[in-house]
Amino acid sequence: MWKAGIIGCGYISKKHLASIIRLDSVELHAVSDVQKSRMEETASFYQENIVGSASLKQYGDYQDLIHDPEIDIIIITVISSLHAKIAKQALQESKHVIVEKPLALSIQDADEIIKLSRLKQKKVLVCHQLRYRPIFLKLKKLLEKGTLGKPYMGTVSARINRSQEYYESAAWRGSWEHDGGMLINQGIHLVDLLVWLLGDIDTVYGEVARNNQLKEIEDVATGIIHFNNKAKGMIEVNTITKPATQG
Repeated sequence: MWKAGIIGCGYISKKHLASIIRLDSVELHAVSDVQKSRMEETASFYQENIVGSASLKQYGDYQDLIHDPEIDIIIITVISSLHAKIAKQALQESKHVIVEKPLALSIQDADEIIKLSRLKQKKVLVCHQLRYRPIFLKLKKLLEKGTLGKPYMGTVSARINRSQEYYESAAWRGSWEHDGGMLINQGIHLVDLLVWLLGDIDTVYGEVARNNQLKEIEDVATGIIHFNNKAKGMIEVNTITKPATQG
């Protein structure tokens, strides 16, 4: 039985709990959060939804959870700016890592995580869950078999809206230091799909724009990708599209 520990007991942690509950080979061993009430809520949710009783450890300091010798897998669901730091600490302790997107806010941190993963021979899984949807799995197989022929071009587009209330609901949102930007948060799943389906990248060119002056990060991003297989890719993402009106 694999034992997992969750660092960060906010909204998204419930998604991971639901997955653990459905698995026979994994059990939750411990949780960690700076807010005791959220740890207690997470522990209660898990205990109420599994067969049999479960005694969970609760760590106010996430480093104590990382050092727990009984834990095999660390699940990271904290703010974006802490993903890389905690992932590297977990790998240093020879733990497998499941981390919410984004993996890191810099290429240097991402490269260091990859290097540590190989050195410690531990897995790192970034939560790009769209890859596991049946339609995308089918598309991946068709491309690999050559059924669709040679891919020449792929495009991704996301036109959504993030209100000022959204950014005000959490202090870390909307800042380069803690958030990392709109593309790396809202657009990252689509970019990941494009790269997953079309392969490794040769070069990238992109531009961003900021129209909402009440936050630091961009709200429009465009990009052109040149893939190693000579295919081209186009990215268009924004968070200022107005919702459709009724009438």
